[in-house]
Amino acid sequence: MTWTNVVNAIMYNALLSPIAVGTAMAQQVRVLMEDTKARVTAVEVFKNTVYTVRPTTSYGAVWIALDDNATITRGHATATANRVRAGDAKTVEHGADVQFRNDNQSTARLIIVEVKEASQELTIGLFDVTTSLEDASDRNDTLLVAVSALQLRDTWNTGDESEWLPSKPNNIRMNPGDARWIRPGIHHLKNLGRRPAKFVLVEW
Repeated sequence: MTWTNVVNAIMYNALLSPIAVGTAMAQQVRVLMEDTKARVTAVEVFKNTVYTVRPTTSYGAVWIALDDNATITRGHATATANRVRAGDAKTVEHGADVQFRNDNQSTARLIIVEVKEASQELTIGLFDVTTSLEDASDRNDTLLVAVSALQLRDTWNTGDESEWLPSKPNNIRMNPGDARWIRPGIHHLKNLGRRPAKFVLVEW
């Protein structure tokens, strides 16, 4: 890699991911979506690369691991290196940072959600759905991040909480690392795939 390419890569990384700081560069940084609530970035981390998530907004950030290749070497009160697993997800408060290191041959993949607006503390949940997931109560705006490839049928309640009036089903297909919003309300998510659907829900 020439010095020109190094400089261009650093500028590219800085422009796309203001909440991430790398002592060595990430292989690829890509903004998946951005709106008034959040900026969602996909990060692929090289072997022997340290990557640090450092929120720049007062609402903090959320990281989500898509594979088992990264190790947390600083942050979350970690005294020793802590291997992350696919589907692991945690918040990073403003003023704190979390450092990841990839010591594997394969690329480590992370999703970083920079929170731009929130009226309450976010709720984060990992789901491994074989058949279906049915909400028991109203859900606020929710970000769905796929950890595995998935096919879901989303049906939500068009009535009030006392009576289930199903909407027209909406089929959702996502690849690992894809992100999309789920509308507020009570949802029934049915797995249409042959394998369990693994995903993280971040509820505002």
